[in-house]
Amino acid sequence: MQTVINKTLTHYLLINPKAKKTAILLHGWGHNSSLWQQAVLEFDPRYRYYLLDLPGFGSTQNLPPGADIPEFSKLINNLLFPETLPEMLSSQYQHHSTCTHAKS
Repeated sequence: MQTVINKTLTHYLLINPKAKKTAILLHGWGHNSSLWQQAVLEFDPRYRYYLLDLPGFGSTQNLPPGADIPEFSKLINNLLFPETLPEMLSSQYQHHSTCTHAKS
């Protein structure tokens, strides 16, 4: 799935979208969300898992020059809690109502 967060085209996968609890899996530097695709199938099924491509990796655009940990953190927070983000632009995201209520 892709959505625009903080003016950045962001790619993520959502596994087990009907689960009540939420976990986000982040890849290491130099990797992308595909690192988790097989392993997550063995994880606790009570969780919905977001597999996120961090900015500049996989299919997510780079953040603007000078971006640092606070900007990365804000992007992750706005993926999980989109009601705090008025500029959520992706219509695909809006069609996945299970994603729009990620607070658990």
